[in-house]
Amino acid sequence: MQEVLALYESTGEERGRYEALVALGHTELGLGDLPAAGAAYQAALSVAGTWRARGPIIEATAGLARVCLLAGDVSQAQSHLAAHVADLLAGPLVNVDDPASVYLTAYETLQRLDDPRAELVLAAGYELLEQRAAGIATEARRGLFLDAIPSNRRLVQAWRTCQAGSSRTSIRERAYNV
Repeated sequence: MQEVLALYESTGEERGRYEALVALGHTELGLGDLPAAGAAYQAALSVAGTWRARGPIIEATAGLARVCLLAGDVSQAQSHLAAHVADLLAGPLVNVDDPASVYLTAYETLQRLDDPRAELVLAAGYELLEQRAAGIATEARRGLFLDAIPSNRRLVQAWRTCQAGSSRTSIRERAYNV
């Protein structure tokens, strides 16, 4: 991964550099190296910030929040995501490789803080997955999309758990006590 990152840095190809940094962050996170993951996501955020690209900024910020969650610092995770919750609720993310992970991180952060928007973020992420799955031609491939990609599977599981624990009221009614 470091070689790929060095290649993009030498060529000045910023989109490739951003994607390599996010992939490096995901890899380091998977290996349990939270400081290295945080550094990679912070570098990705710096790159995305130069383009002012909404999706990549939120994706890199969610990576930083995930690092904080895993380190047990929920308030710092929340501070990373605070400015982006409205964006997640406003519409689907574009130019993001793993939107399910972004929505899941936001949901888990808000849930741990007992923020009523948690279920709204989960619903928005689930709706995005459902829309993308609907565009897949065969049932078998739709199933793979929803079950074989770990973040998609975790988001669907969170949605099902939330639905199983809910009464007949809608998510919006529960979140806003309507």
